[in-house]
Amino acid sequence: MTKAADGSTFRHPEEGDVEGRTARPVPSGEGITRRKALGTVGAFLGAGAALPLLAACSGPAAKAASSPTQKVISATLPVLTQAPVAAKQEVAAGPDVKMTVLPGELKGPDGLMHDAFVPSGMVLKAGVPATVAVTSYDDGKHSVTCKELGLDETIKGGTAAASGDITPAVTTFTFTPKTAGVYRWHCDMECDSAKSGHWAMTDDFDKQPGRLGYMAGWIVVLK
Repeated sequence: MTKAADGSTFRHPEEGDVEGRTARPVPSGEGITRRKALGTVGAFLGAGAALPLLAACSGPAAKAASSPTQKVISATLPVLTQAPVAAKQEVAAGPDVKMTVLPGELKGPDGLMHDAFVPSGMVLKAGVPATVAVTSYDDGKHSVTCKELGLDETIKGGTAAASGDITPAVTTFTFTPKTAGVYRWHCDMECDSAKSGHWAMTDDFDKQPGRLGYMAGWIVVLK
């Protein structure tokens, strides 16, 4: 029982167990027990709304209670005030394949540095649309060309500053490979350094245009 300033009395909801009565059981699945919730609300009122009253008290009990009250608020108040966080959140869809064009960054068997798509290959699924995003740090244009898949996409070049730095450009395209198999793509635009004789564009061991791993690569389409 608690006596108010006007002389009236009232009973706390949870004092029943003190007088021999059994408190209402709380399902174990609840985040916090009813007692903790009431205790936290009381702590909140004691530290916030009744702060002037606590400050006016100089007894040892009041001083001892102030520190634990603040700990209770900081530890349990978020449980009462914050909405539950969804266990699964939707993530924005991104490209299925990411490639980067690097100008003169990959060393070839000739000892010179060459233009290259990194990575140069992709693995897709037949009948499923695939989105490809190509970020180019070269100021010249390139292409992803594969006649068997109906691909002939121009990859725009980045913007060169007076300092020589390149602001990269991103080209995004979507296509749907219809039939499973292994296909070869290549860059059909003149690129790589003239000093190397545009080596990255020349025929590879399979007599197909473009050096694999540089300006050519494989597209594997699964069933």
